[in-house]
Parts: sequence; C-alpha cells; structure tokens
Amino acid sequence: MEAALEGVEVVEYGDGIGSAFCANLLSGLGANVRSFRWREPPHSSRAGDIRSQARALYLDSGKTVTPDWPRDELPSAAKRADVVIYGNSAAHADPERPLADYESCRSVNSSVIYVALTTYGVRGPLADWAGVDLNAQALSGWPSIVGFPDDAPLAMNYDIGPLQHGLAAAGATLAALVDRRAHGRGEFADIAESDVIAASIRMYSLVYRFLGIDLKRSGYRAPGSSGRYPHAMFPCKDGFVIMICRSETDWLRFITMMGNPSWADEERYKDFFAMGVEYPEEVDALIKPWLLQHSKEELAEMAATHRVPLAPVRTIPEVLQDEQLAYRHTFERLASVLGDVVVPTRVPDGIG
Repeated sequence: MEAALEGVEVVEYGDGIGSAFCANLLSGLGANVRSFRWREPPHSSRAGDIRSQARALYLDSGKTVTPDWPRDELPSAAKRADVVIYGNSAAHADPERPLADYESCRSVNSSVIYVALTTYGVRGPLADWAGVDLNAQALSGWPSIVGFPDDAPLAMNYDIGPLQHGLAAAGATLAALVDRRAHGRGEFADIAESDVIAASIRMYSLVYRFLGIDLKRSGYRAPGSSGRYPHAMFPCKDGFVIMICRSETDWLRFITMMGNPSWADEERYKDFFAMGVEYPEEVDALIKPWLLQHSKEELAEMAATHRVPLAPVRTIPEVLQDEQLAYRHTFERLASVLGDVVVPTRVPDGIG
C-alpha cells in the first residue's frame, strides 16, 4: 500500500526540535525529507551528551541530513519542494527570517507550503520577542498548575513542549496539503509554541469557567480534581498509580474493589465535588493505606476486573520492558558514538 505522503518533497532547515519532529512525522508518512542544519549535532564522547545523541538519532530517522547549510541555497532547494519547514531553537532567532524566507521560496515556487515554528509566532503581538521553550511554557500558563502549592512552579521536561509544537505543525502541514490538492495554492503556516501549549491546558480553563475551580498547583492531583474525586496519582507498595474516576459508577466500583469499607457509606464521601475540591486530602488518607498494601501490577489487575479507571505509573525501564510495547515494536536500538541508544520507532507495516 502506498504511504499517505508518498512523492511529497519536504525541506526542513534550522535547528529547532519542534521543526525536526514535524519533519520526522511527515517522513514517517512517506514524505522524502531533506534536512539542512546550521550547525552539526553534538558528537562528543562525554556521557552527558547521550541524551542529545539519542534525540538527534530519533529526530533525523528517515531523513537526508546536510550539516552547515548556507541560507542562500534555500530558494534552490524550495524550487522542487512541496513543503518547507523552518524552526530555530535559539533565543536570538531573527523574527523577520521566516517571512523573508517564505517570500524567497514563493518567488520560485508559488505553490510551496511554508511552515514556521517559533516561540511566539511570526505575525503575532509578541513576534519581536526572543524566547525559548521555557518562555513559551511560562506564557501559556502551564507551569502555574504543575508542582506543589508551596513550591516553585515546574516546567515540562524531556522536550515535551517542542514535541507538541512539532505535532501541531505536522497537523497544519497535512491540512495545507489537502487544501492545496483542492485549490492548487500554497500556504504560510505560523505555529507558535506558546499557543500550542496553551491549547493543551484548555480543559482546565473550562473547569474554572464552569465549575469555578481555581487553576493552581495541587501536587499529585489536577486542580480541584477537575471537579470530581479522584483525579490524582497515588502511592502504592512499589511506586505510583493514577486514578481518574469521573462518575458515581467509577467511584462505586473502586469502593467495591477496596472491599466496601464502612466509611464509604457516610454521606460525606458520596459528594464527589466536595471530595475533589474541598477535602481531597481527607479522602486520600482513607484510601492510601489500602493502596500501599498492593503493588502496581496487583492494582492494575484488580482495576481491570472491576472496570476501574486506574493504571500503573511506569518507570522508564518498565516502559522498555513492557511486553505489549515490545510486540508493537515501539522501540528500536540505534548505534551512536557513545554506544547503543534506545529510541521510539515507527510501527512497521502489518503491526496493529
């Protein structure tokens, strides 16, 4: 079967993680991606560089990569391209660059789709600001709800922000390709990371709007348990589990799973909104002793039997050893100058 983007030519340039992931996703759909770097990915023998090595191997999988590429070659490359993707991770990125580069590309290819990934957007009110991933997260409001109430706010780690940025850009690219097929025109897609991350917490803004629950850091739980108890991560015998019960049915199934403790018959523990917003710690204290008697796997098996929305929180080694993920070939081992690294892989044809 022909891949969805078979025959689509993509040019990716710059050094952004989001743009590299966007192009990686398009490559996975069959596009031919040529990636041009302004500087060489790190190639050192220091153990601290293993993460960046693995990241580069993963993001550039399936691409033709050319390091140290001069910008004046862009029009020549764009002449034969269907899509041009730009991204720069540096705080001093030139906000005028994407617009100028788009015009140079369009001058030789009127139907080209140009996708710009920047911190604040190319045409927005903050287009002239310099910024990196941490700034985008701060503007989005995300750190305000991550962490414990009395501690400093926390940002998302492991490049989650830039990866979400790249995923959104890939979706915009696909939409532009569909539109071009119908109308024969190119597009300029302006994808701001701060907008993408802000959109990811829109559920909590609705919780504030309709339930009046303040968006504030609440440790292991969502702000105000998102209006229903429980919506939190809990300790157990050998780690943590996460449980999100959104209905009376879910909660009653969990109570049955616990063996129907007598306290559950009290009216105080039948008011799901009050338990989630007003006194969640009190209810936590009632269920934690029982959870601590069981391992993650024991709880997961019981939850499956009782149809309770509970799942184990996996460590990285546990994720790599998961038999279902192994069956689906979720990871692959690649060689680097620092030794073999394990990275996510595309699902091979025929594996569902």
